[in-house]
Amino acid sequence: MPRVSIITPLHNGADFINECMDSVQAQSLIDYEHLIIDNRSTDKGPEYVAERAENDPRIKLLSNEVAAGAAPTRNVGLAAAQGKYAAFLDCDDAWLPEKLERQIAIMEQRRLAFSWTAYKVVDHSGAELREQRVSEAPSFHDILLKRTTIGCLTAVIDLEAIGPVTMPQGDIHEDFCLWIDILNVARSKGLGWAGIDTPLAHYRVHQGGKSANKLAAMRMHWRSCRNHLGLSLPVAGLCFASYASNALKDRAR
Repeated sequence: MPRVSIITPLHNGADFINECMDSVQAQSLIDYEHLIIDNRSTDKGPEYVAERAENDPRIKLLSNEVAAGAAPTRNVGLAAAQGKYAAFLDCDDAWLPEKLERQIAIMEQRRLAFSWTAYKVVDHSGAELREQRVSEAPSFHDILLKRTTIGCLTAVIDLEAIGPVTMPQGDIHEDFCLWIDILNVARSKGLGWAGIDTPLAHYRVHQGGKSANKLAAMRMHWRSCRNHLGLSLPVAGLCFASYASNALKDRAR
């Protein structure tokens, strides 16, 4: 049984999937499975994965033919995961070689059920744009108010402690809703969480991504607060205002 299940959704990611797989194969922690789930790609991305898998049995090419989108594709990977831990890495992102080893060592030393790290934001070509720092000991309240950034490519979940997880789907901030779901379980079980304020990943931004349109992103966050989390209007309004303020601060840096 692998120690970590790495979940990578793949949709027309031929330009970057080799770099993504390189960064996983370069990890100092080698006890993992890399579940790459194709979602109706029309380019050579799945071929590149299949070729790499021939020489590395830790790489497994799966398929999602049911529903389009990152969340349902990640859920195929989560359902197939065999590891104690689950980690996410999109096909156009990359990790530093020590990412998994350092992060999981901290989780085990501090008995954390959920953690995330800082990361560097890069453009389409890989040039660094800025560094996203994180809070190391945020409260549930701070995460709910989006005063704490949790990059999906940095998140690691202890599945044995938290239990099976499913990423919410729809026109919402799917990863944010998953983090709140996980934190609710962690709180109910008395489990810990923390950020690691060391950049251990590279997050690539593209024009036209799901969150690139600021107005659309704000609408998604409002629906996340009201529809998925079921917050009252006053509380949802507070969360929305805090989210908008912190998003502007991040963009200004």
